[in-house]
Amino acid sequence: MNNFREENLIKKTKKAAGFFIKNAANISYLTGVLFPYPESFPFRPGLLIVPSKKVRLLVLPLEWKGQPEAAGWEGETVYYSINDGKPDESFIRVALEYLKKANISLDSLALDLQSWTANEFSLLQKMAGDCALIDCSETLSLLRMIKDDEELGKLREAAVIGDRGIIGALNHVEGTIGSSYYTASEFLERVRVHAIEFGSHGIGFLNLSQGANNRFWYSPIEDFRLIEEGDLLGVDYSHQFSGYWNQCSRMLSVGEPDADCKQSYRNNLCLMKYAIERIRPQQKISDFCHQISQKADEMDVNLLAAGGFGSGVGLSEVEWPLVTFDNHNPFLPGMVLTLNLAAADRRGMIFRSVETIVINESGAERISNFKTWDEMYILDGVRSNH
Repeated sequence: MNNFREENLIKKTKKAAGFFIKNAANISYLTGVLFPYPESFPFRPGLLIVPSKKVRLLVLPLEWKGQPEAAGWEGETVYYSINDGKPDESFIRVALEYLKKANISLDSLALDLQSWTANEFSLLQKMAGDCALIDCSETLSLLRMIKDDEELGKLREAAVIGDRGIIGALNHVEGTIGSSYYTASEFLERVRVHAIEFGSHGIGFLNLSQGANNRFWYSPIEDFRLIEEGDLLGVDYSHQFSGYWNQCSRMLSVGEPDADCKQSYRNNLCLMKYAIERIRPQQKISDFCHQISQKADEMDVNLLAAGGFGSGVGLSEVEWPLVTFDNHNPFLPGMVLTLNLAAADRRGMIFRSVETIVINESGAERISNFKTWDEMYILDGVRSNH
């Protein structure tokens, strides 16, 4: 639990008499309480804060009973069940009933409005009566954009686990047999399993692009297709450690890669190092994006940059800031980014890497540094047992 974060939110939202936070990542940021896969869960959490009355209330589905206590939550908690009505109605009604029973009336309530559906907002308007509703979404996003030491420690650990998941899978696959006996789906499953064995608390997306499919950002795994010599493997996955996310993307070669392949890999590596070296606090993000694009043109690299070069990362997989050409805001010390660079070679094959970096007072530091990956990893022979 981190009361300092809550105090900052209250200080920066002066017009609000209370706060009603719905987004699970925002709630975790303010309370330290984590929830199991909240994006996939049909019920809604809620956090009600009334500073003047010292109210700090979590409204949770009954299925999450015990989570607040396990996290050391010192406020109150009320639970609701499926018998209490629709998910988008129950958490609102329970929170407002609490205020009514406590004889607390509010003239204003701040919401993380970007996380509320139109139906939820409409229901709240009807139930809250004359209470003015204020949007504090941007304030929360700005606060979460700058990581404190506790958050940075978890992001560093997540970045290390990301690489260890891939390396663990490689350690199982490599051996002395000349032809492959591993399917692509089995290899990807080993990435997932090893990330968890090394400490990951949850997996997001998983993707492996092989051979001709490496011309696409993401590609479906065809059952029983083997890892084949001569193919490129693009491994992409995300996972979280104590709620803090990491995105890992690495390129591998099955057997000795050809000269074009090696050069394309080096180009990507060169661009990534150039990008990390160019980041400076107070530098406009848009200017940085144009520098990377210009460098790619000088190198005659077909940079795939339409969506920008990454984003912030934390309790959500994508956070502020967005590293895009139209973002004229500056880099700031304390930001943690997943820097994502991808380029297509003359055959249309995509070479991509993602690095997690933290911005400090003088520049940027790569924290996804468990392995350098300075040369393309060559998978030379596999074994048929676990």
